[in-house]
Amino acid sequence: MAQVEDIGRKGRNFSKIAEKAGKKYGSPEAGERVAGAILNMLRNKSK
Repeated sequence: MAQVEDIGRKGRNFSKIAEKAGKKYGSPEAGERVAGAILNMLRNKSK
């Protein structure tokens, strides 16, 4: 996974969310999908 700058709330960057979700849902790919959905939600919320 590529380095991504901290987006959203301070200290909650994409890689941290993806890692935690990957452990919960069983695969790194699932973690990235969950992190992408959260990132999308945060971007749309700010509009």
